[in-house]
Amino acid sequence: MTTNTLEKDFQNEIVNYFSNTGYVKRKSNDFSENIAIDAELTLKFIKDTQLKEWEKFERIYNENSEEKFFFRLFNEIEKKGTIDVLRNGFKDVGAYFNLFYPKPNNSKNPDLFENFEKNIFSVIDELKYNEGNNNRIDVVLFINGLPIVTIELKDTFSQGVENAIKQYKEDRDPKDKIFNRCLVHFAMSDEKIYMTTKLDKEKTRFLPFNKDIINPVIKDDYKTSYLYKNILQINKLSKLISNFIFEEKSNGGYTTIFPRFHQLDCVDLLIENSNPGTNYLIQHSAGSGKTKTIAWLAHNLIKKFDENDERVYDMVVVISDRKVIDKQLQDQVKAIEKQKGTVKLIDKNSKQLAESLKTGKNIVVTTLQKFPHILEETKNMDNRKYAVIIDEAHSSQTGSFARSMKGVLGKSDNNNEDLSIEDEIINELKSIKDLSNISFFAFTATPKNKTLEIFGTKNDLGESHPFHEYTMKQAIGEGFILDVLANYLTCPTYFNIIKTVEDDKEVEIKKTKKILRKFVEKHPVAISEKTELALDHFMNSTKAKINNQARAMLVTSSREQAVFYKKEFDKQIKEKIYL
Repeated sequence: MTTNTLEKDFQNEIVNYFSNTGYVKRKSNDFSENIAIDAELTLKFIKDTQLKEWEKFERIYNENSEEKFFFRLFNEIEKKGTIDVLRNGFKDVGAYFNLFYPKPNNSKNPDLFENFEKNIFSVIDELKYNEGNNNRIDVVLFINGLPIVTIELKDTFSQGVENAIKQYKEDRDPKDKIFNRCLVHFAMSDEKIYMTTKLDKEKTRFLPFNKDIINPVIKDDYKTSYLYKNILQINKLSKLISNFIFEEKSNGGYTTIFPRFHQLDCVDLLIENSNPGTNYLIQHSAGSGKTKTIAWLAHNLIKKFDENDERVYDMVVVISDRKVIDKQLQDQVKAIEKQKGTVKLIDKNSKQLAESLKTGKNIVVTTLQKFPHILEETKNMDNRKYAVIIDEAHSSQTGSFARSMKGVLGKSDNNNEDLSIEDEIINELKSIKDLSNISFFAFTATPKNKTLEIFGTKNDLGESHPFHEYTMKQAIGEGFILDVLANYLTCPTYFNIIKTVEDDKEVEIKKTKKILRKFVEKHPVAISEKTELALDHFMNSTKAKINNQARAMLVTSSREQAVFYKKEFDKQIKEKIYL
């Protein structure tokens, strides 16, 4: 295929691909603008799949049944949102209606596959969505008549994806029903893709949905074809609705959460390739949305089945030293899971954990202190398989937590004061020979060599590498974190050796300089002077930047120096009344 980057040709390619892969092509006048639904397809789906319920409903409302149905459906979407109605349906006068049948994870119930096949996926291009104007949306996708995805297209040569974003912000009224109904909006060119789940005029925040900072070239195809040839294909889109998209509380309301590309790609690849007895290292930088990725992974692992329709993992254990993930994980899984009790928080004692590991069928969220007990309880349970997700183990390597963890592991601070929690976990894993019933999924932004060795994936040369990466470079390029090296100052240190004895013996220069430098850098006077310089520069030149939200970072050569500087900063901030 030879790609044509003119917008209309690009649009035709996308719509034709959808219509050739299971989507029903519809026209703009099939769309009911007043209720923002393709009413004909919605009724067709209901009557084809739930005729008994419809007849029950019709006996109550008679000739007004269609009007009453859409009135109730409209109100349910307005009150609960599209994702809730797709997942849970609604009831009225004793009749219960499903608006979507998810694709089953196993083949135990063939009827579920039949129901899934009856879903109607459709596409409309050049959709006129408001009677009051002639504005049109390039491409809109529907499930059983309900709009779920909008796409604005631009060609890179003459316009670029930025113009699609501008169009959403300036020309699209967030009050129009279709923009409230849809789950996600894509601004797309043949080079780049951005997305948002909520239009709010100039305040709209678009997130990148690209494979990297620059999407890789695809021979004889558009760089962004992965959106319509993979992500929005029927099976994948159904999985997104069932297992990923959810409503998150924010600022007194709710925000629809749609995974970024690397989050979805990571979870999909892990679900496709993971098996008990194999470990996986996920190297995701700060700014990657790691907590949500872990939550999605946990939820999808517990629903993974093998070719015999048996669970691949009997239980998923999420280990974190951050309490915030407990609440976030529970909230997310509850938002996308109909069955209550899927997530269990182990916050009491090891006995509670042991009982869950022996008989549980759910997701357990616990802390790093209980890691040794998890290994002890699971290593001899040959009849059970476990997925253990470790969240940034090495981030808690100092203070009371480290001492507590090392105590649990039977380690001594005096003998192992340089060992981090990451080291302790690795040592614990090495001490156990058979872990064939457990898969470890280790998330870290900065893995040590030992971490790569234990959790990494080996190539043909025996070299270990992460199973999945979201690099710091990409996080910086996409604007999720700042490049601290882009704006930094160095503070040189000068010192002289005063010769006091005539017959001083020569010493090794490199070694001597290292010792002297270490002495000088730890000297209270040097620390005090550098602290004063840093504080003055920050208060006079940096503080007002980024809308008075500027931050500064001091990098030291050791944890010991970090403590010295922290105390000196606290002292000078108090003295200079910078509080």
